[in-house]
Amino acid sequence: MSRVESIELSNDTPPGWDELVDAGRPDGLLPFTAADEARVQRAFERLEALRAQPGVTVYGLHTGFGNDVTSQASADEVGHQLELLDYLCVGTGPKLPAAVVRRALRLQAYKAARGLSGTHPETVRRLLALAASDELPAVPAWGSLGASGDLVPMAHAVAPVFERGNGRREVPGPRDVLGLVNTNAMMASFGIELAERVNDQLWRMHEVTAAAALGLGFDDEPYRPEGLEVPGQDWHVVEAGRAIARVMKERALDSGARPVPPAQRPLQARYSIRCAPQVLGGSRWALAAAKERLLTEALRVADNPLVLDGPAPAIWHGGHFYALGVAHAADLLADVVFRLVELADRQVLLLMDPATNQGLPRNLEAKDRSHVKGLHQLLSSLGQRLRGLAMPSRVMSFSCEGNNQDVVPCGMNALSTVREACEVADEALAVAELVTERALVLRAGREVPEHLTPAAWRRRVALLESVRG
Repeated sequence: MSRVESIELSNDTPPGWDELVDAGRPDGLLPFTAADEARVQRAFERLEALRAQPGVTVYGLHTGFGNDVTSQASADEVGHQLELLDYLCVGTGPKLPAAVVRRALRLQAYKAARGLSGTHPETVRRLLALAASDELPAVPAWGSLGASGDLVPMAHAVAPVFERGNGRREVPGPRDVLGLVNTNAMMASFGIELAERVNDQLWRMHEVTAAAALGLGFDDEPYRPEGLEVPGQDWHVVEAGRAIARVMKERALDSGARPVPPAQRPLQARYSIRCAPQVLGGSRWALAAAKERLLTEALRVADNPLVLDGPAPAIWHGGHFYALGVAHAADLLADVVFRLVELADRQVLLLMDPATNQGLPRNLEAKDRSHVKGLHQLLSSLGQRLRGLAMPSRVMSFSCEGNNQDVVPCGMNALSTVREACEVADEALAVAELVTERALVLRAGREVPEHLTPAAWRRRVALLESVRG
């Protein structure tokens, strides 16, 4: 049984990766059936019955929150919950994309539909309505440690659920606020968005590698199936080699670039060319593993406490909101991004140096088209920045919140780092794409077009800056 299947609490078919990606779109949906609504209703009724029993204490209903668990809850049940919502709505930093917020709201409805949180059915209906709305709340990315779920970002996201107009607020159930913020839905949604972005960058790097190999005058020997597809090889590496070889064939036809005769080039290319299937194959594995972790995190129940069903319904206090899987996924994504740009930088270096570029001009200089030495220096600088962003999230753990959260996974902060890394990598890959395309033109003996010059790059940067603000 797979990891995702093992957490399913019914015979329902869980959403797959593509469905989760689509859930960030206005017309995207996650399943919420009559059976789901019935589970929500039964869980709410169980909670009501359990809290009416003498001697039953439920965290967040009868107690304060977090380190204040030893204090007694206010007799004003609604006010107690709204105080939690208000003191959590203090996030700051860049806003999360609308797709991330929309997907998180739908994921939280999906989690509530597992029937273990005791959320009021009306609150779940409002959650789904908000997710389908054209007006989503602005959600800042900074404020969550991941130890007790999303808390701060999710509080911003769900605040409209409890607004009823004219400044009036209403909380239908006794733990609805806590049940909506004690979750990993926002982090999982953010991770899904970033994994899709990293996937695009990974494919771009396959194309850069193919162009670099052709530009250097090598053939596709390191990528051929007769060498890669021997018994026991990693299929991720095999697939990477196939993809590079396929792109090399296409680019050779388009550009007119041909390999340097074997007698005039080294028997073996440098590692950044020859071992590219191993680097990109390893990145494929890491991306797949990150997606597996994020899929599990997105679909699992992430709440505390749980309202358990069975012959003797009970309240269970534990730590399902602890989002270490998100942090693991973020670390894998950050590793992929760094390795892609490191590989691009090494390949561009080979193209710039007459000692390694097999007859191309130094720094890919061309008459009336300058050279691209400065762009390689930019690429190396961007790679250096990524080194600083590749620190594993585990080193950021510390004790906080009155030592209640005395070990934290740092999932949201790790994801924010990945977002920054992706922004850096987009620029780095754009440099590599320009330089390798220029090398192909020179290898084919053609004139360098204007769009492959430093001047064109400067215009691109100016345009981006004007769009940003």
